[in-house]
Formats: sequence, structure tokens, C-alpha cells
Amino acid sequence: MSLGGKINRLKFSSFPKEENGFPSIEFGNIEINYLELHNIKTKKGILFAQENSKIHNSLRINYCEIKYIHLIDLTINNTYITNSYKNTSLTIRFSTFNKNVEINNNVFSKLNFNRSYFYSHTSIQNNTVDTIKLDKVQFNDRTYFDDFKVLEPTKCDKITLRTIKQELQKTENRIDYDTYRSYELEAYKKELKGNAKFWHKAWWKKDLIILNLNSYFSNHGTNWSKAFRKTIIISLGFYTILYIIKNFQNDFNISLNGVDHFTSGYFKFFLVTNFYDPLSENKEYLSHFIEWFVFLLGKITIGYGLYETVQSFRKYKK
Repeated sequence: MSLGGKINRLKFSSFPKEENGFPSIEFGNIEINYLELHNIKTKKGILFAQENSKIHNSLRINYCEIKYIHLIDLTINNTYITNSYKNTSLTIRFSTFNKNVEINNNVFSKLNFNRSYFYSHTSIQNNTVDTIKLDKVQFNDRTYFDDFKVLEPTKCDKITLRTIKQELQKTENRIDYDTYRSYELEAYKKELKGNAKFWHKAWWKKDLIILNLNSYFSNHGTNWSKAFRKTIIISLGFYTILYIIKNFQNDFNISLNGVDHFTSGYFKFFLVTNFYDPLSENKEYLSHFIEWFVFLLGKITIGYGLYETVQSFRKYKK
């Protein structure tokens, strides 16, 4: 079905659930004051596909299950797309939104905003999407992405995730901001790995080393329990190696005294500022290079892990 010309009010409502119950609609060079779709369930969709189409007052789409919504080369004032889409793809391209935009409480398969302008209040809250792409999109007023969930963030590009992060920062949403900051860093890490030549060891690049460590220990400062757990486990591994080296020629003692000696030494080893031999009763330094090598690697791990733990604790105070 194709529609054009000038229309004051157009409403589609409560079409049956069968696939052929609601046809796809293409709007071409049309001017509408009010357009509303309510309670539409179909495997087809709607498309604005020609230049100079305008919706002067409002577009409302709610309680619908539509395969796709394409708003292309459209000038529009108020826009309301709300309430529980299922596997709907929403594409907005070369369009201008002059007044309020509310795209809230939906379930989308894909969001794709390209070369479009949002001049007034924009709310894209409480949505769940598989993937999203924002390319050369301009938000002139505050844009709210509160409780915006991306199910497959690894399929999103760095610019998209950074744009959402920046809008969350403007609206002082510290909780979601940290999540999207982590997503952005993961996307940057993926980009660096993808750009590495096959003869280079990608993980040796200095940015990748930092990103890999941050991701491994604390998900880029968002998970304090993971950071502390990794610190305990890895430092225990280094300490165990040191313990074996120092007792290599001795019989291992699995008695209570032996366990106490092992654990008390580990607690000494875990103190970042203690550089004495953790297995000695006196304040003595280690005497062999291999012992110092393992000891220092363990201390670096503990220091870095505790730093990441503290940073993750403080994430809501940034």
C-alpha cells in the first residue's frame, strides 16, 4: 500500500494477528498532521522513503509488533514510539525531529540512527535492543538513555557506544555510564586487535596490554568482586611458586604447623609494602634471583589488583 499527498489525520488500529492482516505501507512525498498506529501485529512494516515527507503534529506508534519501521528523509515534530515491540527493526536516516521524541519501553531487534538531527527533548529509555548503531547523529538537547540495555554490545561500534556514554554523562547517570564506558573500551580493544598485522603480537601493543588487564581484572573498573577475586587467586599462584622454590630440597610438611607456616607467609606476601622474605621468621631479604623475580611479579599483581578493586568500589563517586 502506498500513500501520498496531504492528510489531516490517519490512524491504524487493532488489526488481526495474521501475517497478511496488515499490509506494508510506504509513504511517499506526504504531509500528515497526525499519524497513529495502535495495537498492530504483523510481519510487515511502515516506510517513509521519499524526500520532503512531513508530519506536522505527531507520530504515535504504540502496543505494536511490526517487523520494521523506516523513517527516512522525514521532517517531524512530536514522536512517540512506546510499549513493547518484539523483534522490530527501527531505522531513522536523514531525518529531522523538531520537538519531543519519546522512544520508551520497547523491545527492538535493531536500532539504526544515521545522519539525523534531534533538536529538542529526547528520551530513549527502558528499551532492550540486540544491537544499535548511531552514525553522525546530533542531539541538541539532553538525551536520556536510562536503563537502555544492549544484549549484544560486542556487535556495536566504538562511536555508537561512546555517544551513548557521553549522553549518559550529560544527564549524570553514573550507573549506566560505567557500563557503557566498559563497552566502549571493549570495542576499542577489539578494534586494536583487528587492526594488528599478522606478524605483530597484537596483545603486546601498549594500549592492548592495559585494556586486556583492565578487562581481565575488573571489567574496566565496574566489578570490584572480580578484581579482588583475581588478585587473591593470581597472587596465591605466585606465592605457591615461591614457596616451592624455597622448599624444593625439603620435605613438604602437610601437618597443621606446615599449613600455618604456608598461610602466615601468604598473608605477609599479600602486604604490598612488605619486601622481606615472607617465609622467614626474621626480617630477612630473599637471596636468589629467581626468588626475587617471582616475588616481584606477585607484588606487582597484588598492587595492581588492589588498585582495580578500590577503583571499582569508587565507581559511583567519579
